[in-house]
Amino acid sequence: VMNLRMELRQAERRQQEAGAEAEAADERAQISLAAHQEWMLSIEEESSRLQSDNRRLARSLRQAATEEQRLAEAARLEPERSEELLTGLQVDIERWEVENEQLAIDLAAGKAE
Repeated sequence: VMNLRMELRQAERRQQEAGAEAEAADERAQISLAAHQEWMLSIEEESSRLQSDNRRLARSLRQAATEEQRLAEAARLEPERSEELLTGLQVDIERWEVENEQLAIDLAAGKAE
């Protein structure tokens, strides 16, 4: 009978120890779960921020590409514009030379009279 009582006490003690271990494991699991949920929330917030940054950068990239195309087209057309301006200036110079010659003729004719 004494052996049975001793075995019963040992079994009760092991049961209490197992219960305490189970409670400690449950508490650790709850703490781990809370930490995991907090980490997941921070990751979701970071993901949202990065997606927003990505959209902003994509818009900037599109704007930069558009500006690059505009500048490339302007650079391509610049020699043509320069040539047009030069031709216009040459026409003006020739016209002024003719006008100057006419003024010189008129001036010489005025002195002769």
